[in-house]
Amino acid sequence: MSRINWLLEKPIAHRGLYGGDIPENSLPAFRAAAKAGYPIELDIQQTADGETVVFHDDDLERMTGVAGEIGKMKYSEVRKLRLNATSFCIPSLEDVMAAVNGDVPLLVELKNSKKPGNMEKTVAERFKNYPHSAAVQSFNPQSVEWFRKNMPEVPRGLLYGLTKGSGNVIERFMANFKGAPDFIACDVSAFPNEKLLRSVRKKKVPLILWTVKSLEEANDLTEIADNIIFEGFTP
Repeated sequence: MSRINWLLEKPIAHRGLYGGDIPENSLPAFRAAAKAGYPIELDIQQTADGETVVFHDDDLERMTGVAGEIGKMKYSEVRKLRLNATSFCIPSLEDVMAAVNGDVPLLVELKNSKKPGNMEKTVAERFKNYPHSAAVQSFNPQSVEWFRKNMPEVPRGLLYGLTKGSGNVIERFMANFKGAPDFIACDVSAFPNEKLLRSVRKKKVPLILWTVKSLEEANDLTEIADNIIFEGFTP
């Protein structure tokens, strides 16, 4: 069995199964996804004192009501905050792994715009003790390359999105393959983009699209994507 088969077999829950009183990237969201049997996508960042926490935004305000960059705060300060005015705190990666208890695979996005270092090393160490499959993905090709060199048994994906002023998308796409990604995870808003799709297929790597927000949209993408990362509905 290929080490990446699990990434293509079942839709992946974006930041867990959340909604209502359950915030994204919270322990209840991850437990709900694990109970439903969905692989989990989650985001990690590091605090100022080097703790690896599960949180998407650079700034804390949207999810906690407190302004400030998570990378400039100590873990003890971050731990006191609550998600969406609930009782749930921002979990560490270790917290999430313990809560999920190896029941489902994890797809971890490395939110690191700098040179690889402590974040990648920490994730690699955590993966060694996780009793299920796990993979990484990142917009940073250097992070992807770090895993190719240091932990090649872990599946690695290159994230891709279309932004204003991003230059020649195809040239940038083709230039970012030093990390030899096992899959491409692309913003669904980039499709249909025939040139980009042809470039993906030319590289002969699976394509995962994010974030798919309805069953209708998921059905429309079956001929394009090898899998989806979803939210807001149950595939």
